[in-house]
Amino acid sequence: MAADELAWAEEQPNSSDTMYAGVDGTGVPMRPNELDGRPGKQADGTAKTREVKECVVWTADSRDRKGHPVKDKGSATYSAAIESCAWNDTCSEMPPFAQRVVRELTRRGFFLAKRQVFPGDGAPWIWNLATMIATEAIQIIDVYHAKEHLSHLADVIYRPGTDLAKKWAADRHDALEAGLLDALLESIRPHSLHGIRRFSG
Repeated sequence: MAADELAWAEEQPNSSDTMYAGVDGTGVPMRPNELDGRPGKQADGTAKTREVKECVVWTADSRDRKGHPVKDKGSATYSAAIESCAWNDTCSEMPPFAQRVVRELTRRGFFLAKRQVFPGDGAPWIWNLATMIATEAIQIIDVYHAKEHLSHLADVIYRPGTDLAKKWAADRHDALEAGLLDALLESIRPHSLHGIRRFSG
C-alpha cells in the first residue's frame, strides 16, 4: 500500500465545482525506542509522542437544514504519515509531507476544481504549505480557531481573565458568527501594529 501511494498519482476528474483540502498534525504515543534522543514537551525535555501529519480532501455540495454546506457522505479521503513538512529557501525539493499532500490533491482532482478551498487552524506551517502547493486555493481559518485567536487577542489587550477581556472576546465571537467581518476587522484594527487587510475571493 505504501509503495502504491508513492507511485500512483493519476489525476481523477470530479463532479464538484468546489473541493476542500485540509492538513493538520497531532502527537501519537510511540514505543520508547522510537523516541530515543528526541526532544519533547515533558518536564524533563523528553518526548512521549511523535507528530503524525494528515491530509484530507473532500467535497461539500450537500446542505444542512439552515443551508450551510456539509461534507458529502463518502467524499473524504485521507493520507497520513510521520513525515517532515519543514520548508526553507535552501530546500532542493518539497519536504516529504508536502509531496504526500500534492499526490493526494492530484489524485482527487483538487487542482481541476473551479474553486479550491484550504481551511486550517491558523498554524503558519499550514498556510505556508497551502501557499506553496495550492496557489489558487482560498485559505480560511476555521471558526473554532478563529474564536480562539480572538480570545487570545482579548487577553493581550485587557489582561487574561478580566471582565473586559471576556466581554470584548464575546462581542467579537458574535460578530464572527453573524458574518459581520468588516465590523470585526474594524474592531481589531486599533490593536494591530501592522494594520489588517481583508482579501476577497
